[in-house]
Amino acid sequence: MYLVMLLVLVALTATAPATKTPAANPRAEVQAFVQRFFKTLNAGDPTALMELYARVPEVASIDDGEVAKGWDEISKGADALLGHEGAYHAAPGVIQVVTLGDTYAIAYASATVTEKDGDQSTTTPGAFTLIVKKSPGGWTILHEHYSTKPAESPEGE
Repeated sequence: MYLVMLLVLVALTATAPATKTPAANPRAEVQAFVQRFFKTLNAGDPTALMELYARVPEVASIDDGEVAKGWDEISKGADALLGHEGAYHAAPGVIQVVTLGDTYAIAYASATVTEKDGDQSTTTPGAFTLIVKKSPGGWTILHEHYSTKPAESPEGE
């Protein structure tokens, strides 16, 4: 009897329609992560921003030639830059994503950064690159690079 029940169970399992798990879309996941990065950056909360960075020794951030290596050093820079909501606003252009397997990706785009100081504001065009890694908790930043576009000089100078 046990053998008959086992054979019936195997036959039912073999003929049952397979349930498909929706396929992951790393490109869309990374684009959403980058949007979250900019939203968090613009909120001016350094603690929330640093939650997006991997806590590994090789994590790095490069901003116009200044290199910050390691989570603690990047955190100090975030503390100095942020903390005043609305004083700093970064806006990405179209975010491009290059996946490197299922767990790594490169995201890049043009971006503009507007910094406000009282009634004065300065907007600077530039570009950014993020190298991200997927872990059980989600995507995290391994490397960040931002550079500004040099101001064009007037003709004849």
